[in-house]
Amino acid sequence: MYLVLTIISICVFGAWLKYRWIHRPQPDREKTVALTDVEGPRPWGSHVHQSGVRWLHEIFERSAKLFPSLPALTVHATGHTLTYAQLDARAEQIADLIAPTLSHKDQVVAVYMTQDHPDIVAAHLGILKAGGVQLFLDPESPETVIMDMLRDAQPALLLTRGESPSFDIPSIDLVSPHAFNDQSDQKKHQSTWLDDSAQRLASIFYTSGTSGRPKGVECPHRGYINLVKSYAAYFDFIAGQDATSLSSSLGYDGSISEMYSAWVAGCEVVMLTKSELRSGPDLIPILKEREVTALFCPPVLLSTLSSNPSTDLPYPICRYVIPAGEAFPASLVKPWSEGRRQIINTYGPTEASTDTSRQLLRPNEPVTIGTPFAGVSYLILSPHDLQPVPAGQEGELCIGGCQLAKGYRNLDEVTAEKFVDHPEFGRLYRSGDRCHVDPDSGRVHFHGRLDTQLKVRGFRVETQPIESLLQDHFEEVETAVLDCQNDELIAFVKLPESSQISDSSSVDAFLLRAPWIDRAHQLLKRSFPDYAVPSRYFAVRKFNLVLASGKIDRKALPKISKNLELNENQINLDPKNQHQAYESIDQEVLGICRSILGEALDHDDDFLDWGAHSISIAQLSQSLQSAGYPVTVRSLLSDTRTASAISRIPKQMIHSEGVNANSEQARPNHYVPDENLKTARPIDFRWFSFLQAIGIVLLRLPTLFVVVLLLGFTDAESLLMQGNLFLFLMASALGFGVYLILPVINLSWIYVIRRVLAHSVNWDIPPGIYHKYSTIHLTVWFIEQQQNIVLQPMKNMVRSPVLFRWMMGSLGAHIARSAHISQSVEFSGPLALLTVEPNAVIQSSAQVSTLRWEGNHLVIGKIKIGHASKVGTRATVVAGAEIGPCAWVTPLSSVDRAIPGRIMISGVPGEPEAAYQPLGRN
Repeated sequence: MYLVLTIISICVFGAWLKYRWIHRPQPDREKTVALTDVEGPRPWGSHVHQSGVRWLHEIFERSAKLFPSLPALTVHATGHTLTYAQLDARAEQIADLIAPTLSHKDQVVAVYMTQDHPDIVAAHLGILKAGGVQLFLDPESPETVIMDMLRDAQPALLLTRGESPSFDIPSIDLVSPHAFNDQSDQKKHQSTWLDDSAQRLASIFYTSGTSGRPKGVECPHRGYINLVKSYAAYFDFIAGQDATSLSSSLGYDGSISEMYSAWVAGCEVVMLTKSELRSGPDLIPILKEREVTALFCPPVLLSTLSSNPSTDLPYPICRYVIPAGEAFPASLVKPWSEGRRQIINTYGPTEASTDTSRQLLRPNEPVTIGTPFAGVSYLILSPHDLQPVPAGQEGELCIGGCQLAKGYRNLDEVTAEKFVDHPEFGRLYRSGDRCHVDPDSGRVHFHGRLDTQLKVRGFRVETQPIESLLQDHFEEVETAVLDCQNDELIAFVKLPESSQISDSSSVDAFLLRAPWIDRAHQLLKRSFPDYAVPSRYFAVRKFNLVLASGKIDRKALPKISKNLELNENQINLDPKNQHQAYESIDQEVLGICRSILGEALDHDDDFLDWGAHSISIAQLSQSLQSAGYPVTVRSLLSDTRTASAISRIPKQMIHSEGVNANSEQARPNHYVPDENLKTARPIDFRWFSFLQAIGIVLLRLPTLFVVVLLLGFTDAESLLMQGNLFLFLMASALGFGVYLILPVINLSWIYVIRRVLAHSVNWDIPPGIYHKYSTIHLTVWFIEQQQNIVLQPMKNMVRSPVLFRWMMGSLGAHIARSAHISQSVEFSGPLALLTVEPNAVIQSSAQVSTLRWEGNHLVIGKIKIGHASKVGTRATVVAGAEIGPCAWVTPLSSVDRAIPGRIMISGVPGEPEAAYQPLGRN
């Protein structure tokens, strides 16, 4: 009857679950999806010292007060490293220096410096401390662009560092011997006008404008505070251990995320120069040397770094990769997710304080921009009437919330056009990005731009002014249209009728080589940054038009693939016996070069003539180095710019240092084969159990003696029956004191037992395989009991790592003084077979056992945890394990074999997953 009732109950419960599943709430695909997030109970995560922050620079100041001696900024190129206290002091100097110039709110201070010295970051902090608004100018930008920015921003002061720009603005040179001579009479910064963080500006960042002039985005403090909160709550950065890269120019809004994501937690910022970022694989040693654990970069940088990041960048180097600036290629997700590395895809325009959403990318999942931060709202609206579109349908992404900028400086009409007051959703920024929301996951999918703006290697480029300049200044160009393909900005040109190419060819686009192209290149470089100058020009017979509007259909532009067929009339190919020429050079080199730059590349073609930019050159350098050709990005941009030149470089042998090279070392390493059992006298089960009982009583004699002693000095009747509070407190204090010294008492008793039984019991158990219920089995059990009565009180009450390590050493373990072992680690088997080398770490709840069972056989083996190795939380290390130096057994993994050094072990049983490099700053 019970069985029948059980079956009926299970069937009824199953039917109810099915009913609930069928009638579960379905997403209304006709309903508008408005994504918002709310601030949780701990908006600053574990960084409680930041609670109540109102100003951006205050985040740094609070960490500087808490972590004054920790490194705050490192410039690898110059070797400078400043602690929080040093950088804060330098920023205070600069703030006091510029304070007399500032007299009211929202005054701009411009900075004209190369980004290769700590002073540029100190200037950023000093301007904010003084109550100013930062504006960073890139000395490599065209002078006309810089002058437009200065005329628009009207800065009160210009800070330089050795540079001597000819700008008609009051300036201070920070390297001048008189700059900081006497600040005693100078006005100390007060910043009394810092009243409302939602109104007071922190920065002005200039983005590309539709008229060719840059637009200044005015960003208040409040938006950045909300941005930094999101980083504090999301990432698990630890003060003094993690480091982020400063990859962006301080004139680009992404620099705020890169610096303050570290500073909010007391971590280090590593500044990378432009030449280092363009060096391709040569950047890897820098990231490893500086132990960068969070790499901020545009996605194209990853394709130039490494094709095997799990080996080249051993965990935890770049354990977080935070791409931004452009859509993340799905092809990069898998290689950059291996070895426990996490890709955190971020999205956000400058007009919404840098980042507004993020998403952890995983292989075989769609690449999305995730969901908005707390305090930010996403809406998908029709670009025509700003009405909500049904869930799942594409529309324009509009952003609301506390991170919105105030608008564009001195451009009221453009501000009113882009920042709209919606009657239902309030103030919104029209991003111009085509997106849709997945109604099931709530994640936002990005589909590109609605307008003619292009993203070129993370930079926004307005095509209209560049196209107009080409059409207006060169009679050879009838119509020009820009496009970005394969991370390269190219120009499609329709030539006048007199110059038109033949219609007999089936090729859609022809690479142009004409004298006017060099003149166009020089003209554009004087007015636009390098990334906005087309690298190649292609002639087309005609442009397809949109029927409804008659405009050029940009979606129908020819696709310039790497296999583009080129017209011999347009390119000066060398007709002299090319077949023999190909045979005379290394075909491998030519194949690699063609895979990056195009299949029609000849052996003497200059890479720069084939549209090679910094990204493609870095990719080429990586591919050639992987094949054994020691070429650098610098050489490819200078003297080694042809395939034939590369083929003359001696090829080096490639030695694999990855996980596979050590695969043979990862074989099981049991100490004794199963067929050779160690001899040990068997014991009858009943006699075995009796001896166990005797052993338990023998080991507990000191505890029993202490209990009897306490009862003899305590009036139990008065304590328990009469409720004498004083006696109760006295007895509790006495019992607690005895419990604290109980490990020492037990350890002393164990010494006595071992000395007395030394002639009849061999306490040094040799590694091997033994029968169950044998003398060795009983001895091992008795040793475990001895260890437990000493270590168990240490785990429960006496929390002293030093004393815990000493106790283990007294029980026979070989543990280095600099090793760290959590007191919650579970030990079994003889500790005399355990060796833990210097700087090794065994984390909480791990299990370390010098014995294991194989059927009815007891396997006893040594365990060695190598120098600076780490055993993760709840990982298992058993007899026979030998962990090499600087290896990492990840949480919940197991090891029972010899493991080489500098690799990561994952799974059950543990297998090599990726390379690993412990952080020196730990």
